[in-house]
Amino acid sequence: MVFQTLGQNLACVALVLHFTIVIVTTILFLYNRHKFNHRPHRLILLGAIGNLIISGAYYCRLIFWMDFSCTFVLWGTYLGSALYFLPFMARGIQLLVVVKFNTAKVHGQLQDTFIDDKNSFELMEHETYRHSHISRQAYNKERVTDKKLTFLVALFIFIMIAAISVMQLVRMLEPGFDEYTLCGFGWHYFPFFGMTGLFLFICCPLVIYFFWNVKDAYGLRNELITCVFLGLLIYPMYFVWTLVLKEQLNSSFSSYYFITLFMLLSHLNTVGFPLISLAYRARKLRSIAAYDSEHFHRIFENPEMLHHFRSFAARYLCSENTCFIDDFQLLKQYCIMTAQSGTKSSSFDTPLVSTKPISIFKSRPPAITPAHIGIGVTIRKYTDKEQVPDDLHVRFLKFYRTYIQTGALLEVNISSNVHTSIFRQIQEGHIKWEIFDDAKDQILSLLYDNVFPDFVQNYMRRKSIA
Repeated sequence: MVFQTLGQNLACVALVLHFTIVIVTTILFLYNRHKFNHRPHRLILLGAIGNLIISGAYYCRLIFWMDFSCTFVLWGTYLGSALYFLPFMARGIQLLVVVKFNTAKVHGQLQDTFIDDKNSFELMEHETYRHSHISRQAYNKERVTDKKLTFLVALFIFIMIAAISVMQLVRMLEPGFDEYTLCGFGWHYFPFFGMTGLFLFICCPLVIYFFWNVKDAYGLRNELITCVFLGLLIYPMYFVWTLVLKEQLNSSFSSYYFITLFMLLSHLNTVGFPLISLAYRARKLRSIAAYDSEHFHRIFENPEMLHHFRSFAARYLCSENTCFIDDFQLLKQYCIMTAQSGTKSSSFDTPLVSTKPISIFKSRPPAITPAHIGIGVTIRKYTDKEQVPDDLHVRFLKFYRTYIQTGALLEVNISSNVHTSIFRQIQEGHIKWEIFDDAKDQILSLLYDNVFPDFVQNYMRRKSIA
């Protein structure tokens, strides 16, 4: 299809390219969503829909000009902007809560999750979990899941649709109403200006303030800050061009292109770049070929390297995995000491959660911690008994309720088969020494596949392994 003017043809080409890029990358992103577990899929999908709505309305206005209804432009502006800005703010809130929760996890102390001076485990739950900082952060995290935030965004969109309908009805009842006036700046666009101002002058500074020093390996922080700077650069140009330069230059270049350019660049930043990073991820996995599982296991026997490894795990928002390994090793050490001595120890000098805080924010200097038992050492090597004695059940129950139980504050990601096997032993009360061994192997596999490549590239290649 060929139009009369060059501007119409350019807008048509831009429309085809824009829609092709957005639709194809979104489909690829959703197809590979299992590789992007830490990204809010629903919110990103809403943002892509908003991108298509507002860009489609503006491009069609440039292509068909007077033949395209200004009512569609009005609705496209509001729906598209809301479907982009609201998920963006929701993603920022979600990441902030996840960062705080992840930080709270690695800041947890022995008294927060493992208490030895309580006779009742249920009493420990009520007196400690309910009032602990980590419990509050876990509660907040449950309130900002992708599903719940998407529902809130959809609810707000529904309210906005009703408000726009009323606003348009009032506008149409005005004397001498001309539908063409809906394309111009009038009071009917004041809410849009308010949303844009909220984004530029409140959301953008808050994102920069809260996330500037955040470090995560998934690029979530970088995506938000990049979108902020794109908005701070492009949106003022849109208003300056519309209100000042267009009349002075008498240019046929539409200010709509600024909005569509921002939408396209922000989409590529949020969806396109993570897809490209998958190939980079494959190269990174190949980079660990020279470092086998033996090198990986040595990390857990070297306190200094283990400290740095925890820092890298915090970037991947999976500090519960390193906490699991730490507590598993200490639980194993306690059980080995008990099996060797044949007596029950009333306390354990080393806390079951590291007292050295590993923050997702800028790394702190390494602290030397006590050496761990080899990660491959099993408890059965030191005892002939198959099952855990009754007087040690409470420690295994504490570990289970902290890391394995569904909904646990530090719940780790293990397969359903392993989870079912552990749950069955806990329910029956016949706990074997190796009850958590399969879970440990899966956690080590996750750390090896996800955190270890980054650790190799940024630390081990500069440090010799002892």
